[in-house]
Amino acid sequence: MADVVLNFSDLRDQISLYNVTPTSDGAGGYTTTTAKAFDILAKIKPNGRAKFDGNGIQIFQEVIDVWIRKETGYIPTETMTVQFGGNNYRILFIEDVENRGKVLKLRIATK
Repeated sequence: MADVVLNFSDLRDQISLYNVTPTSDGAGGYTTTTAKAFDILAKIKPNGRAKFDGNGIQIFQEVIDVWIRKETGYIPTETMTVQFGGNNYRILFIEDVENRGKVLKLRIATK
């Protein structure tokens, strides 16, 4: 895979990443709580909408590709959620797209 160049001027959007933790609700079930992990600058590129057909229901998801610089202490995981533009997204996958481990690509989609 070729190197991906990500200049500082490409990082025009700020995203927030949140840790998601299941918490007991005291009645045998659980709820999820979120805590902000960090904010980071990113390059955002819409990837269109994916159409899924589950149980006869059509679901439309907004899919976005996100590139960030990999920085110590600011490493996302697939269990985190992303907040961007007032919307919440789940991380579909994280890919190391630069062979020296400096650029990460996240594909995110609406929940």
